[in-house]
Amino acid sequence: MLLVRPEIDQALRGHALRGQPQRCRARRSLMSLAAALLAADSILVILLMSSASAAACATAWNASTAYQGGAVVSYHGHNWSAKWWTQSETPGNAGVWADQGTCGGGAGHLPRPATT
Repeated sequence: MLLVRPEIDQALRGHALRGQPQRCRARRSLMSLAAALLAADSILVILLMSSASAAACATAWNASTAYQGGAVVSYHGHNWSAKWWTQSETPGNAGVWADQGTCGGGAGHLPRPATT
């Protein structure tokens, strides 16, 4: 056992105590950074999964085709379901079509035209 004079021992203990808050702050900062990175990674995974899970686009809508109720077409990146018989009624502009959500790829995946 090493014997140290009381004043040196006191000074060493005080120095050790003074260094602890800095280490605690550094540890808290590191933990906060790790938590933020984990949260950002989780959000990225959710976004990638939701974009990857878009349904395939159905056959593209055609104004000259007659559609029976229940028919599914795609128009400007969305699949649409006919509620009843229709012809020449544009999906999104007529109440006959029910939006089935976004779709990715396939025949009817066209960019939505710019509105003026």
